Amino acid sequence: HSLCKKKKELRILPADKGNATVILTEQQYIDKVEDHLNCSAYKPLNMNPTKSVTNKLDNVLKKLLNEKKITKELYNASRNLHPRYPQLYGTPKIHKLNAPIRPIVSFYNTPLVALHKTLSHYLKPLTRNSLPFH
Repeated sequence: HSLCKKKKELRILPADKGNATVILTEQQYIDKVEDHLNCSAYKPLNMNPTKSVTNKLDNVLKKLLNEKKITKELYNASRNLHPRYPQLYGTPKIHKLNAPIRPIVSFYNTPLVALHKTLSHYLKPLTRNSLPFH
C-alpha cells in the first residue's frame, strides 16, 4: 500500500525539451501550474462556459437545419453531445531556472471540436493551391 500511495503522489512527465523525463511530487506540479496561472494573462471565470457555448452552437445548427442550409448528417457531425471544458496541463521547462511549466491546453472533446473537424473537412481542399503561411 505504501508504494501505491507514493506513486499517486508523484507526477511523471516529459520535459518540455531534451527528450527527458521529470518526476515531481503532486504538490510541486500544482505549485508550478499555479505559478503560471498567477500571471496577468489569465483571469478566473465566474462560471464554466461549456454548456453555454454548446447551447449556442446547437441553436445555430438547428436554425441552419430548419432552413435546410445543412443536412441532418452535417448537423449531427458538427455537434458534440457530451462535451467537456478544455484541460490545462504543463510540461516542465528543465532548461530554465526553477523549471517553470510550458502550458498546454487540450481541446479534446470540447464543444467546438466536432464543428472544427467538419469545417476542416470542407475547407481543406480550398487550401491545396494556396501558398503556405510563414
